[in-house]
Amino acid sequence: MNVLLHKIFRSAAVGTALLLICGAAFAADNPAPAADGTSVARVNGVLISRDAFEEALSDGLTKLASASQYPTDEQMIRIEKGILEKLIHEELLYQESRRRFPVDKAEVDREIDAVRKMLASDDDYRLFLRRMSKTEEAFSAGIARKLALRKIVNGLFWDVIAVADEELARHYEEHRETFIEQEKLKVRQITVYYRDFGSEPAKQEALRRLEEARKRCAAGEDFATVAKEFSNDLRSGGNNGEIVYIRRGQSEPAIEEAAFALNPGDVSDSIETNRAVHIIKLEERVPGKSRTLEEVKSETTPIVKREKVNRALNDFIMKLKADAAIERYL
Repeated sequence: MNVLLHKIFRSAAVGTALLLICGAAFAADNPAPAADGTSVARVNGVLISRDAFEEALSDGLTKLASASQYPTDEQMIRIEKGILEKLIHEELLYQESRRRFPVDKAEVDREIDAVRKMLASDDDYRLFLRRMSKTEEAFSAGIARKLALRKIVNGLFWDVIAVADEELARHYEEHRETFIEQEKLKVRQITVYYRDFGSEPAKQEALRRLEEARKRCAAGEDFATVAKEFSNDLRSGGNNGEIVYIRRGQSEPAIEEAAFALNPGDVSDSIETNRAVHIIKLEERVPGKSRTLEEVKSETTPIVKREKVNRALNDFIMKLKADAAIERYL
């Protein structure tokens, strides 16, 4: 799915709290008499199609592959069972939402209009539907389903669950190490790339130019002016030496080692990396510090809230599940 389709799909089909829920299933609204291989489960008489299951499985495997994770046969069995349960949970929640939070046609039309406005023309909208492998009716039904799920999650959980100060304080204490900022160095750099990789003469010419630049800086010439003249790296040359911050473990090891050995105002000797040579000037050492609870409150509040919503939502689904008639066909 390209970037535009991804943006449209998420804006039209997924609410904030629905990130907690598997969102690929489209169950049949009408009960079917029996499973015939085209369904993977029946929830209170409503079938979950094998197509929905295969789509959810494909999405899950694609995400794993993007992280270079490839499950074994044994892991695949667990993944398939997990996806089936997520689809069952979503169907239970959808059925409850239809009972308590009905979605009207005007709401669905507004969502579809929002999608159309993101596209240049009706032809683009039809192309969008083809790429999603959806008819207009199926897309509309999917939007209605997502709105229903969004309504019940927000109405029963997200909009009503609050986060107390003591809960934020407990989260802060349990994750204090994540709020420690490492020492960082504010540096400028001059970078000279040599085009003929593996060519010793090209490398020596780059070192010669860099040494000339270093001597001029050591003689008191403005580092930014020298960088503009000598750097053939667009970022550093075009930005007066490109002020950057360096933290331990996040930079080229050779540059990091040289930078942390400098005092403010010092200029390093030549540093060799892949296909380039560098000199750096240390502008400032910024000490590490532990951020206070007040400083991280705005970013931790949504995290704690999501955790609370997730727990409450899971408990709610388990109660629905206990009272439901569920058949599994996998």
